[in-house]
Amino acid sequence: TISQPKTFRVDWFDRAQARKDVSFTVPDTFDIRDFYLLPFEFGPDKPFTITVKLLDNFPPALRQRFMRRASEGRETNTWTISVRDQLKAISWCIANNVLPKAPQDFVALWKESLARGVSLYGNEQ
Repeated sequence: TISQPKTFRVDWFDRAQARKDVSFTVPDTFDIRDFYLLPFEFGPDKPFTITVKLLDNFPPALRQRFMRRASEGRETNTWTISVRDQLKAISWCIANNVLPKAPQDFVALWKESLARGVSLYGNEQ
């Protein structure tokens, strides 16, 4: 039977071995780029969806990778994507000029993180 491809965190593996009794054929439509996950797509949290807006200075190198993982939203330049690590998603949004739009509890945590950063580092000279 054919099953869906699975993604594993290879940094969790202790060892691996080749098996001559197992083989498979890679489908013509397979593209490894479809399985390059973003840092917040792995994690302990129950999966939930966020809606974000990519700002003008969103890193061009990430744009294509992000758009392969996300679905286009209703508003111009908004996208939805699944999250499994809320804290990594917040950090990723801040680091990559991404404006969270929904859900509101995620947006509130993002704003708190920004405020903490300004409070801690905003007065440094």
